[in-house]
Amino acid sequence: MLSGTAIKAVVAYVSDYISKPSLKTHLIFEAVRSVFDKNSEMLGSTLDKKEKAHKLLTQIVNNLTSKMEIGGPMASMYLLGNPDHYTGHLFQTFYWPNYVHASRFAWHGDSECYDDDQMVLLKIKGKIVDRTKAQDYVFRPDYFANMTLYDWVRLSVIEKRPKKDCNDINNDTFEDVIKIVDDMSLDDDSHIESKPMDHVTGFYQFLKDHLLSHTHHVSIVSDSNGWVPNFIGGALPRSDCGDREYYCSVMLSLFMPWCPGKDLKTAEQSWDDAFRDYCFTTCQLDVIKYFNIRYECLDARDDYAAQMKKS
Repeated sequence: MLSGTAIKAVVAYVSDYISKPSLKTHLIFEAVRSVFDKNSEMLGSTLDKKEKAHKLLTQIVNNLTSKMEIGGPMASMYLLGNPDHYTGHLFQTFYWPNYVHASRFAWHGDSECYDDDQMVLLKIKGKIVDRTKAQDYVFRPDYFANMTLYDWVRLSVIEKRPKKDCNDINNDTFEDVIKIVDDMSLDDDSHIESKPMDHVTGFYQFLKDHLLSHTHHVSIVSDSNGWVPNFIGGALPRSDCGDREYYCSVMLSLFMPWCPGKDLKTAEQSWDDAFRDYCFTTCQLDVIKYFNIRYECLDARDDYAAQMKKS
């Protein structure tokens, strides 16, 4: 690997391999079916039923293992109860389209599509109300008014307040909220890896418009103890091609404090103008630059494949 193209191509391959998704359901059924088709004669033989089942299950497992590209070391980790990966950081899933839709909605209204938004239904005072994760940032405590969305995702911790501190609502309402919040299966940040809660700020209350302002509070961990956002919900837009206006709105939503989205630009500005006028920090510019490395690696992979094919 003597060229930058080859190195980036390898980075793209390794990243795709270690982050490959789980096997699709239809592929699992196809693997099972293929095993049965190949063993039709054995199934009609006079072998003992237990022996037939043992052979079929062994072949199915071997077939699925090969399709999932699970190696011996990884399989042994599962069997021994050991972790299958080790990292120097902890990660938090971040379904970014929800937040971008919320910030752009102030300017684009009905043209913004909310089909992908994940919503949680809560029962408060006998009424069913909806809550999205974007509301946590929009109605964040005043103390964090100047915090960017990117830092909010990395550093914020939302916890239930002690029941004795919830005197301004009745006990039945409190129990309804707590029970449903505990069972939030649609919460896009429900897979947060645990982290020691040292070096945290005090606890701060959400703004009164937040549905959980009476039952939950927010604290912030130190930067060294923060999570690494795991962006899900589709690839981030590219900086070098595609819809420039959408790209700029996404970057401003991530790295410029807003509440509501009207804070991100003026009526006379385009998203591109607002992006160029905003003074990003050096650290933010580095992160924005790194966002595009993925696309550079994918382009390099395609270029390298074309070079190899040509030669």
